[in-house]
This record gives sequence, structure tokens and C-alpha cells, in this order.
Amino acid sequence: MTEDSSRRLKSRQAHPRLLAYGVVAMVAFTIVQLSWWVIFHLRVSNREIAATAAYLEANRQAAEKVLQLHGQRQIMELGGPAEFLRMAYPELEWTAQPGKRILPGWDGYGVSIRPGRLDQLVARRRASIRMFAAEGATFVFILLAGTAIILRSVRREMQVIRQQANFLSAVTHELKSPLASLRLFIDTMEIRDLPSDKRARFLANMRSDVDRLEGLVNNVLTAARLDSGRFSVHMRQGDLGRDVAGLLTELGNDPSQRPLTVDPVLPDQPVWAHYDVVVLKIVLRNLLDNAAKYGDRTKPVRVVVGRQGSSATIEVVD
Repeated sequence: MTEDSSRRLKSRQAHPRLLAYGVVAMVAFTIVQLSWWVIFHLRVSNREIAATAAYLEANRQAAEKVLQLHGQRQIMELGGPAEFLRMAYPELEWTAQPGKRILPGWDGYGVSIRPGRLDQLVARRRASIRMFAAEGATFVFILLAGTAIILRSVRREMQVIRQQANFLSAVTHELKSPLASLRLFIDTMEIRDLPSDKRARFLANMRSDVDRLEGLVNNVLTAARLDSGRFSVHMRQGDLGRDVAGLLTELGNDPSQRPLTVDPVLPDQPVWAHYDVVVLKIVLRNLLDNAAKYGDRTKPVRVVVGRQGSSATIEVVD
């Protein structure tokens, strides 16, 4: 993998992380902003209730002074203390207050604030708090759900990027081997005058390396078409056992394939199925190539064609 490609992959890996950090920061900011708004509303409501209570208390004291200044006669001409308060101070009322004396003849009565006035403010504040709590919880839930979806997508994208990086690294490694072999053969043929038999063997090995390179390039192109959705599969019905046997023979004669002993286990009866022969060949080639690279070459690789229920199966056991 080149340094430029490595930088591009690291940059692509950094973008999802930055997006995730941005989403988490946005969620945290939203929660803080919502909490601040609720606290601000509570403070404003408390100030409003305190200001209203102070205003009503000032009116109550003023009403008592007015009653004392007018005297009993003038107040009675207006219909009595209760009627006077109803007309002049609708938020106040004339109630029994033991020990209180404002007007002569009205001992034990005084001016008080109607209880419903402050209760309305408290009830309105509680309703606002419930509204903020319900709407805030709904908003936070939606935001967290959206964040979870985004983070899940980001994790998937990062996983795909890591898989692409691993794939590119593996392909680069696979390409280096036949290229190094080709360079060695070419350099040897340039500096030495080889006998005809050795020259023919070198050319055969070089052709094998070229075929191997061609197979790798075709696999990369196929993977790119699959990733972009431009790969078309041509399904047809056929005998899976017969086609697998033919493909194994073809791959066994392919000089680009690594040497491997294959033990095919094929049924006597046809195994009818729908499949694409080209895709089947690609899959078999890759499985056998992996078995040759990572398996025990002293043991044959069993390729078993069979059926499980209504499905046809192929097993490659190394």
C-alpha cells in the first residue's frame, strides 16, 4: 500500500470519528440547553409568583389604610367593607381574623388576599413544568434515537473502511509476489544466456505469474462491481456436481493455481440447482487458493457436493 493510499484511508477513517464526536457534542449541548431552559423558566416563574405575592400584599396593606381613613360611615355608604373591596380591590376579600380591628364595629375582621390568585400562578407553573418535561423528554428520546442510528451507521462505515483497508493490503501483498517473481525471471534472462530448456521453463513460470496476476485483477474488478451493485448474475439451471467436477479439472490444469491435491466427493445422481457458473468458478478458485495458502498441503482438500433439503450445497474441507 502506498503512502498516499495510506493517508487517504486514514482520512476516511477519521471522518466517521469526527462525525460521531460531533453528534455526541450536539446531544450533550442540546441536553444542557434544555436543562438551562427549564431552570430559567422555573426562575422566571418563581420571580413572577414572588412579585405577584408582593404586589397583593402591598394592595392588602393599602386597602387596610384606605378603610381606616374613610371610617365606618363612608364605608357603610359604599355597601360595607366587603362590597368596597370587591369594587376597589377585586383580588382582596373581607374575612374573619380573630384579634384584628380595622373598623369600629368590625372587630375580628380584616383584609386578606383571595387564595385563588396565587394558586392560579402555581398551577400554571406546574403545568408549564409538566409541558417542558414531556416535550423535553420526547425531544431527547428522538434525538438519542437518531443519534443511535447515526452512530450505528458510522460504526458500519468504519467497519467497511477497515475491511477495505485489509482487502487492499491483502491484494497489494498478493500482487507483489508474482511481480517480484516476474522481475527475477526477467532480470535473470537479461543478464544470462540461458539454455533453451531452462528458458522455456522460465517463460512457463512467467506465464503462470501473469495468469495469476490476471486472476487477482479480475477478482478485484469483480469485488468492485459487487460493491457498486453493477455486477450482473446470470442464473441458470444445471447439474452442480457435473459443473463442479469440470471446474475442478479446469482449475487443476491452470498453471496460475497453487499446487494442491483435491479429493472431489460427487454424488451419483444429478444435483439440480440454479447458479451462475462464472461466480461458482470464482468462489471455488478463491476457496482452493486459501486452502493452498493456509491449509495443510500434505492432506488433500475435500470438495463435497450434496443437498440439504431443497438446497444444493458445496463444502470445501481442508
